[in-house]
Amino acid sequence: MVPVLIITFAWVHSIFFTDIDASSADRYYDLLTECGKPSKEIVLDLGIKDDGDLRVAVDRIKRVMGLGDRVIGLGYDDNEKPPAHIENINGAITIYLSRKVSQKREQVNVLTHELCHIYVWDLDKAELEGYDEEKVVDSAGVFLGLGILMLNGLTDDVSFAPGGEYRTEKKFFGYITPEEIGYLLARYCADHGVAEGNVMPFLGSAGKKYFEIGYNYLARQGAKTIRPSGGVTGIYWCPECGTPIRVPLEGRIRELKCQECSWNLEGIDSSTPVVSGVWLNARFHSFMSSPALKKASGSLDKKISGLVSLVAGADSSVFFFLNRDIANPACDAAIKFFMKIPGRSVIILMGAVVLLAGERYQKYSALIALSSYTIAGFVYKAIKSVIGRPRPFESLDNVRLMMGTHDGFSFPSGHATISFCLATVIAMRYPKARYPVFLAAALVAISRTYLGFHYPSDILTGALLGMLIGYIVTETANKCDGKRKGKKG
Repeated sequence: MVPVLIITFAWVHSIFFTDIDASSADRYYDLLTECGKPSKEIVLDLGIKDDGDLRVAVDRIKRVMGLGDRVIGLGYDDNEKPPAHIENINGAITIYLSRKVSQKREQVNVLTHELCHIYVWDLDKAELEGYDEEKVVDSAGVFLGLGILMLNGLTDDVSFAPGGEYRTEKKFFGYITPEEIGYLLARYCADHGVAEGNVMPFLGSAGKKYFEIGYNYLARQGAKTIRPSGGVTGIYWCPECGTPIRVPLEGRIRELKCQECSWNLEGIDSSTPVVSGVWLNARFHSFMSSPALKKASGSLDKKISGLVSLVAGADSSVFFFLNRDIANPACDAAIKFFMKIPGRSVIILMGAVVLLAGERYQKYSALIALSSYTIAGFVYKAIKSVIGRPRPFESLDNVRLMMGTHDGFSFPSGHATISFCLATVIAMRYPKARYPVFLAAALVAISRTYLGFHYPSDILTGALLGMLIGYIVTETANKCDGKRKGKKG
């Protein structure tokens, strides 16, 4: 339990306590405010699929940046560094992208940076004197409404302790830090009246983390923002037919529909963090910014840094053991068969027992299980949104993905939480079944690491959380049922 608490503290600390050099970021952003012209649109998504043509992305980014009349070619080279460069021969501009930049989101990030170079070329050179051009370029990306694209091109830094593997991975091609990009995007949203809930659904897990860091820092510092008149419009290209969809951002985005084809994305706000928002952040930051807490946090940082690295190393070592080292065709076949069983069948079964079972004890047991299932689902989703830990395949190299990727955050494992919650309820109501149900729960939980979806610490925390919820709900229900029987007798 101690390792889990250490890792949890480290994640929460990184999101709510991280300091950002806002003065440096603001300096470049203020420069652009004075000498540049901001876009009237914030790009929510380019609508480019993984196998889509990057030239389409270039054209769409150009349009938002006001560079639609510039002819810009796209080429490729085999150089690892730089990830991209611009060639300007007598006004004929070509962006050369390295083939080493393999992921589509990283390619879009790099292209955004290079296109911002072209935007900065058109600014008054006298205004830029004394400024780092590369940092101006990165700041321009956020200033022009491309901050979501930039954050989605980031991946987390990962370190492992000696005894396992030690590596720092930073797939980031800019010149200001990811935290500063998250902060500038938060400032952009505050300046233009864009609600946090209109941004979060379009960010990947790493992007959400850095945006939350920046958003929390902005609220914690009470930073001054400038709200221009009119605000901005969100733009999202239909991934089916390519039609641009524009939505007002004064209120909450509820759905996206294409008027040209049948594509639609409904209920988009459901992926927004459950406990995220201005109300909670404003109250939480007053607590976070207290001098005593900052002092304690600083001393704790030094004391637990070694423990965090050690636990992270053990977590990754066990992950790769379960994900790669023990992998074999027999296990693959068993997992594939097991995963074909729909998760909702459990709810259907419990509902059937409630409706059809003849004995009251069975009906009551099924009701307890349904109640526990519902509560566990709410709790683990709330924790996921607060912690925001990226999944292993988003942060680690060489993760074995037998059944593709999976959306959402990693910590804790929802499958482990639910399976151990139900196992606890069944074991308490039917003690003779305790061994097989806990074995089944353990297999469900371990399969999530085998598939590359969760770290072992996600599984351990989910199992402990599920057992706790199952125990509390079952024990409470048993006591209430006992009191009812006593009164009836």
